[in-house]
Amino acid sequence: MPQINWTEEQKRAIQTVDRDVLLTAAAGAGKTAVLAQRCIYLLTEAAEPCGIDELLVLTYTEAAAAEMRRRIGAALYECTRFLAAGAPLRRQLYLLDNASISTIHSFCRAVL
Repeated sequence: MPQINWTEEQKRAIQTVDRDVLLTAAAGAGKTAVLAQRCIYLLTEAAEPCGIDELLVLTYTEAAAAEMRRRIGAALYECTRFLAAGAPLRRQLYLLDNASISTIHSFCRAVL
């Protein structure tokens, strides 16, 4: 995986665990990358890692949701290869297809 040099603001968005985070920025600013990295952080590096079934990830476009799922899956796959906690992360990979990663509209439709 390529190493990204995150800004301080992006690092805060990725590593904040005591509250929800809302990302807003112009097109092409890296929102999808930051949100994907936040999910990976919460699944792998947080003091109390969560499960992918505990996350709700909302985007505006189907393309962004698909890209988010792809990035999270690729990162989880890499982590299973290199981290001692590979078995729990393989379970997260298994659950990824049913994770709540969607557009706001799709989420609202599912709730209704």
